[in-house]
Amino acid sequence: QTIVSSGNSLLYSTSALSAGVHSLSVQVSDGRGSVYKYTWQLIISNIPVYKLETTKTVGGSISPLGVTLLERGKSQVISVTVETGYLLSTFTRDGVSANLTTDNKYTVSNIQADTNLSVTFVKKKLTVTVTSNEFGKVNYNNQITVDYGDDIVFQLTPNDGCEIKAITLN
Repeated sequence: QTIVSSGNSLLYSTSALSAGVHSLSVQVSDGRGSVYKYTWQLIISNIPVYKLETTKTVGGSISPLGVTLLERGKSQVISVTVETGYLLSTFTRDGVSANLTTDNKYTVSNIQADTNLSVTFVKKKLTVTVTSNEFGKVNYNNQITVDYGDDIVFQLTPNDGCEIKAITLN
């Protein structure tokens, strides 16, 4: 076990790595008992290697997320998952709109250059219809649009001689 104090560095070298994909992992302690593991992917090849980078916004996931290194000509399947209450807004490859399959997958085939994939999600909009009747008023007497998961506050005012006995939401 090698310990490197804060502010210092460690030079690590190795030899005789064979062609292929290798992982280099480092564990770091924050000095308060937590340990974090960082892993880098090393590709040893005489074939050019390209960076496939994926990004996302709040509301879902993309897998793999971050940077994946691929040898020229290789392919990678990307999966997108939309969280409850969100919709997929855009999916782009190098800034140009791209289409996912019906099961929210996308394949980068025969990679020939660094490639960026980005997915954005938006909250679902819900329409709530509220009506008053002859027994009282509701502060919204129409349709209102709210984001999924947001709270709505209703002010109910019974007419003279009427009272609210129960509130039911179905």
